Amino acid sequence: MEGLAQTGHLTLDAPTLAANHLCSMWQGMLVTEVRMGVRHLPSDEELHHQVSSAVDVFWRRMGHLSQTDG
Repeated sequence: MEGLAQTGHLTLDAPTLAANHLCSMWQGMLVTEVRMGVRHLPSDEELHHQVSSAVDVFWRRMGHLSQTDG
């Protein structure tokens, strides 16, 4: 994340904290619910949706990618 911030693709005051936030969003309640035994392991589709959604939220808040960047 520091590299993306240095190249102007992200606005980060604290790259380590931002990485922590992104990882927490990836996990959401899925991990907690599985550990508590109140749900089965998520399907590949559920995982893809969880991760994609988290990345979308993260980029909307922190990112500065143009259409040609990715």
